[in-house]
Amino acid sequence: MLALFLVGGLVSLFVKRIPEGLRRRFNALCWNNLVIGLILFFFRYQRIPLLGMDIWRFVQEIVLIVWLVIIFRYWRRQLPKERFSEQVIAHKQKYLPKKKS
Repeated sequence: MLALFLVGGLVSLFVKRIPEGLRRRFNALCWNNLVIGLILFFFRYQRIPLLGMDIWRFVQEIVLIVWLVIIFRYWRRQLPKERFSEQVIAHKQKYLPKKKS
């Protein structure tokens, strides 16, 4: 799981085809869960009783689901509105006079 977060974080840094808002949210998801997962792995490896419990892994999975819901809602609702407004602005720019150099 940690390797997937690392790969996802690196991909979101270098792939420019993904829209900026979506890429930023996915990047935050991957890096935050990678750091949290490494901390939980360390506590589990050191056998620290309270901090190495399975409940923290469960909490991390719940947070991951919440992040994915937020990203999916952005992708389905907000992104089409942003693309449409960009198209409207580009269409209006055709008819506006250009600045003289």
